[in-house]
Amino acid sequence: MKAKATALMLADLGVVNSHSRPHTSNDNPFSEAQFKTLKYQPEFPKRFQTIDEARAFCRRFFA
Repeated sequence: MKAKATALMLADLGVVNSHSRPHTSNDNPFSEAQFKTLKYQPEFPKRFQTIDEARAFCRRFFA
């Protein structure tokens, strides 16, 4: 057996490759900081019951 390259396997599975914005190597830390701020809110639930509940909660933090 011979393994496929990871990029080829992901393409076969329909996974779209994603990259940072051109010439911006530091955008991921900003996103991670936003999510950490969100998760440390006192009203952040342990679990959301539905995807719509999660979206409604997150709309207050993300434009």
